Amino acid sequence: MKITKKIIGVLGCVLMFAVGGLQGKSLTIPAQAADYKDPKVWEQAESLPAQNEAELSPMTIKPGEVAGVSKSYTFRRDMAVLNVPLNIGYGESVYLKITLQGFSKDVFLRMPGLAARNTGNGKTQNFSLAVKAGREKKLMLLKDTADWGRDGMVTVSLYQYDTITPPRTVLISENQWVAECHTAGEYFYEVKVPSDGVLEIESGEDPNRGADDVLRRRILETTLLNSKRVEVGSPQWSPNDKKQNARQYVRKGTYYIKMKDASGLIQFRYRFTKMKTAKNTKQSKAQSVKKGKTVKGILAAGEGKKNCRWHKIVIPKKRKVSITVKSLEGKDDEMCAYLYKKGQKKVIASVTGSGKLEYVKDVKKIIASVTGSGKLEDIKDFKYAYAKKFPLEKGTYYLKIFKNNKKDSIQYSVKWK
Repeated sequence: MKITKKIIGVLGCVLMFAVGGLQGKSLTIPAQAADYKDPKVWEQAESLPAQNEAELSPMTIKPGEVAGVSKSYTFRRDMAVLNVPLNIGYGESVYLKITLQGFSKDVFLRMPGLAARNTGNGKTQNFSLAVKAGREKKLMLLKDTADWGRDGMVTVSLYQYDTITPPRTVLISENQWVAECHTAGEYFYEVKVPSDGVLEIESGEDPNRGADDVLRRRILETTLLNSKRVEVGSPQWSPNDKKQNARQYVRKGTYYIKMKDASGLIQFRYRFTKMKTAKNTKQSKAQSVKKGKTVKGILAAGEGKKNCRWHKIVIPKKRKVSITVKSLEGKDDEMCAYLYKKGQKKVIASVTGSGKLEYVKDVKKIIASVTGSGKLEDIKDFKYAYAKKFPLEKGTYYLKIFKNNKKDSIQYSVKWK
């Protein structure tokens, strides 16, 4: 076997092989396999010995099912290229799964509408590729030159999901897994919330993706709507960038979950955790907070400035105090807390976000100040300064807690000492 080399720039080389049908054939490839994306490589591959197989059409499966094998091929040792025509029709989406065995080096894949890609260093891999429907395509696999003269196994699954079309609303139960494939449009899932608490949405896994595939777990965009189908929650991702499920604090009632996924494949379930909350929606129903004790509450999705929560603090004698309000979950920069003395409307301390309440003292020279949240405060015409520990006279005080954005939901805590 004669091997000749020709330097092309500093990255290229020409490999010539004499293996069966590859006798006298050559392939100009860059020195680094990562450059299989170079169109010139694929232009040359068109002239190499090719194994041409019969056309494949997609099977139809239900979401959550494992796709069967469409066809297994022996990628023959005397062939450099394997061509498989795919008839993907005019459906919404078609998926391709390939398993490779018996290769010592990379196998490269190309298909119209997809960037060329590397399937791995001879390992058995499973992955899915969503392809745009509407015309026939050709799956083209190119061996690394190190595997010319070696048989390999290629298993192909071509499948599509049984789809539903909008408009559609479905009542679902807690812990009920939903597995559907949608065409374009909006889909709503109705849930009944029995009490105050937290609604958590867990996305499901696609069994047709490998265990190490980062997209095995579906990434869903979820939006919460009230009984009138008005959005009361900002869109959330499940899982989010912290690998956490989407969560919303809610009151008792009927809600709708609107789901989106780029591929249309929806797999999820919801869980609900009941929370004991006070009915402290008015100052007259304020919840008492004892010294050194922590009290928790929620500002639910859909609630705004008018849906505040009230807490009561009783000071038995004049003393310096610190009052801390924390956002345990949710956007703390949307939460506000104001302290009033019984029978008065003047704010004596306040905080935006998580931190200690700051005493409001009339100092006309100071026009603004930064609180613990880092947000500039300007209460009552810029005439106040702040201190984090301040004296309170004997008496009863009320703490008003609310949020500015109706589409946020927050769990908070209150403590004073």
